[in-house]
Amino acid sequence: MRALGSGRGAARALEARPPLRTPPSNPPPSPPPSPLQFKTVAPLGDRVFVKVDAAEATSAGGILLPGSAQEKATAGVVKSAAPKAGALASGDRVVYSKYAGTEVKLGGDAYVLLKEEDVLGTQPGTDPAALSPLADRVLLRALEAKKETDGGVILASDGDVERPTLGEVRGGGARGGARRGA
Repeated sequence: MRALGSGRGAARALEARPPLRTPPSNPPPSPPPSPLQFKTVAPLGDRVFVKVDAAEATSAGGILLPGSAQEKATAGVVKSAAPKAGALASGDRVVYSKYAGTEVKLGGDAYVLLKEEDVLGTQPGTDPAALSPLADRVLLRALEAKKETDGGVILASDGDVERPTLGEVRGGGARGGARRGA
């Protein structure tokens, strides 16, 4: 049995092939255009543009937290507001819903573009008691949880204590009708 490609016929077939062509030298493809670099954002409608506060890098006990364990910040400073966002102005410190808005990176800083309705309230400092709710929102201070049941059974651990469902009104938005400190 003869091996394939051996013999005089195979040699003639190789000689009869045209020489390999090299493709014409084309310049390498140009890289895709870089994304647009924005320097500012002007919100439209009832939206506000907020610079997000930095996430806490340490726990209350002083332990350094990795990025995956850090909680997402839900407060920041309004950098610009659309004309229809009447209750908010540039420079206001706001607290907003955790999953609200569109996250934007601008110049290496984190920002979020929010609807006014996603802003829970304004807060002059970092004290939660100073929060002033917006619109029809109400700020409540939860009453202390019971240490024993109505039947007199003492609850042993914090895990057994139910969260209170009652609270004291601490403030309300313009449409909420509640007075601060009531």
